[in-house]
Amino acid sequence: MQATDGNFYGLDYLGSTFGDGTIYDYSLSGTFNTLYDWTSNVAAQGQFSQHTNGGLYGVTYQGGTNNLGTVFSLNIGARPFVGLVQYQGKSGNTAQILG
Repeated sequence: MQATDGNFYGLDYLGSTFGDGTIYDYSLSGTFNTLYDWTSNVAAQGQFSQHTNGGLYGVTYQGGTNNLGTVFSLNIGARPFVGLVQYQGKSGNTAQILG
């Protein structure tokens, strides 16, 4: 996913120093960075969502209590932002803003 800082972020299930997956980013110029190496098999597959506080959030389906998965966040240093909840409507209607 592309975050508001312009970089693309993703999860790799089997890569990294420990072989248990990574969180990585790519810049628009093509620079690749490993941001986090998982140290146990947490099965962090899928995508991030960016909250209006600027942070990225994701889920794992392994790890955590009883190995049932967990929610994690990643602070990428992005500033908070606002977003429209409803992008269309009739003239005169109120808009909903998230953030």
